[in-house]
Amino acid sequence: MDSAPRPIAISFDLWGTLIGSHPDFKAHRNELLRRRLAPDVGPELFTATLRAADRAADEDSMASGADIGYLPRVESALHRLGVRTTISPADAEEMEAEQRGTALAYPPQPLHPDLPRLLTELAEILPLAITSNTGMLPGSLMRDLLHTQGMLACFTVQTFSNEVQFAKPHPGIFQHTLEGLGVQHPASVLHVGDNPQADIQGAASAGMATALVTRTETAASLITSILASAGMPA
Repeated sequence: MDSAPRPIAISFDLWGTLIGSHPDFKAHRNELLRRRLAPDVGPELFTATLRAADRAADEDSMASGADIGYLPRVESALHRLGVRTTISPADAEEMEAEQRGTALAYPPQPLHPDLPRLLTELAEILPLAITSNTGMLPGSLMRDLLHTQGMLACFTVQTFSNEVQFAKPHPGIFQHTLEGLGVQHPASVLHVGDNPQADIQGAASAGMATALVTRTETAASLITSILASAGMPA
């Protein structure tokens, strides 16, 4: 964390900061997509191509500051594979329902088992927010997934890129969070994330204080430190 005074509110990134994918989720989701859209493509090639398209979309999204959602990412993978499949509105609705069911069956996991408890305790002394790029999982689904982990109620503000149409590091997504918190001075809000560009540079461009989490300086250890400084046992 930088040398700013104690924050009056804290914003958290999700993926890589608080949660990670269930180890079985992507395999099940990808196989459903392959069978529906590209049954003649082998599973390994389909998975590798979808992963590459997803990562490229993340890079494009960070460069442009615009959200790139689920269907464009899948369509990009199909284009890379040379599969000329048109995704109809009905197919899109079924695909999103299948992904939702798979995600609820294999929900993301807290990166530390104590995070739900630590966030609950932190929320008792400071307003908390989510500021997250969504990628293939929209905000409506992420809320349900966080609820299953006992984490959703900790966040009074939930800002997801697909809902505000800005993606980190664009300052617009952070501005939505600041407005939701009712904060007049951005420097009094700390944003915590694992991506130096999307989280640290992005939040700093919006005038916020920042904290980069790593494998050794985790969100759990940061929260524990904040609770200790407030005189609360963690």
